[in-house]
Amino acid sequence: MALGLIVLGALALLMFFGVTNRLFERIGISNWVAFFLALALGLSVLIPDITFGRQYFAMSVSAFLLPLIIVGILLAKAATTRRFMISLSSILIVASATTVIRLAVPPTTNVMAISSGIVTGLVAGILAYAVGRNHLATITGAIGGIILGDVIGGGLHNLMTGQSLYVLGGLGVFDAIVIGAVFSLIFVEVIGAIRRNAYGERHVRRAVTAEAGKDVTHGTNRVEHTTADKYLKDGKCGCNVDSEVTRPKYRDYFEDEM
Repeated sequence: MALGLIVLGALALLMFFGVTNRLFERIGISNWVAFFLALALGLSVLIPDITFGRQYFAMSVSAFLLPLIIVGILLAKAATTRRFMISLSSILIVASATTVIRLAVPPTTNVMAISSGIVTGLVAGILAYAVGRNHLATITGAIGGIILGDVIGGGLHNLMTGQSLYVLGGLGVFDAIVIGAVFSLIFVEVIGAIRRNAYGERHVRRAVTAEAGKDVTHGTNRVEHTTADKYLKDGKCGCNVDSEVTRPKYRDYFEDEM
């Protein structure tokens, strides 16, 4: 849990100073809403587990209940877009991997819990992006998949070992959720930046080439066509290819993949 708190604290600092404004705008929530959710998640570790019979059932507020509420908020947001089914698919894929990891690396000790949390978080981040391919579906898949995978993995572990106490949000889950959420967003941003740098200028040039070719001089017998390079250099398209394109006409080249 200490590792998750360190990562969450670093993220909260970035939120507080507004570094993540644009990131959470792409998810569809304000930076301050995300900040207070992160703050609530960090403080929730102080709340003891909710138990129903000492030997049968326990539920962690920080590693299950509050993350589940956050996933509900993200799914509600996804339901207003075309990303709802993608988010659900991402959750199921991540849950499958989480179940396998929780069974293969059971968090029976603190060291095993830390290892399980790190591995689960990293794998969840990668798979969530591979399926979701956009900010909202990726973070929803990472958090929701880890929660669901822990529920399934915990039940299977109890069946195989005969353990009577069923814990929702057991050892290592809080770390896995925080690492998975943060790493998934980092992965989306890094891959997005690479894609923009690699293909952004080419897409803009392709978009303006036809329009540039229309600039023809009819005053003499010679017909002169404006090249795309000159067209962009002269600023006739109203954009700067050396930075992210901002005009609505070209924004679709840089949106998250659906």
